[in-house]
Amino acid sequence: MPQCDVLINNAAVDNRDLLEDADYEKIIETINVNLISPMILCAQFSKANKNGTIINISSSCIKTNRTNSIVYSVSKFGLHKLTDLMMQYNYGKPTRVVEIIPGKTNTTMSDKSDLMIEPNEVAETVEIALKNQNINQIFVKSL
Repeated sequence: MPQCDVLINNAAVDNRDLLEDADYEKIIETINVNLISPMILCAQFSKANKNGTIINISSSCIKTNRTNSIVYSVSKFGLHKLTDLMMQYNYGKPTRVVEIIPGKTNTTMSDKSDLMIEPNEVAETVEIALKNQNINQIFVKSL
């Protein structure tokens, strides 16, 4: 991985299959995209850069029990825990790790509702986190 200042892991796939009905290939895809790929990218970024910022976009599902999205929730909770452990490991080091936890976001993955945030609000939150070195976690939700 070439030298860069910022890594933003925001790719995700949804999986709303009930666990007992889940297609194994979809489970693997969900875990690979939502957890394994960000983990590998974080490792490569950390190895190639002695400083910089890693921003992982998790999900508000880490704070709730969404039994209709078990695979997705587990993958995003894994990303949350990876981010948390990386924050602790990098404390006092020049590489900063930040977690953005968006609430329900108006994307093709979401069922539409009145209480949604827009993708540009997540992007603006990333910008705020990049500008403020004291921020390591932001929860973004609709009011």
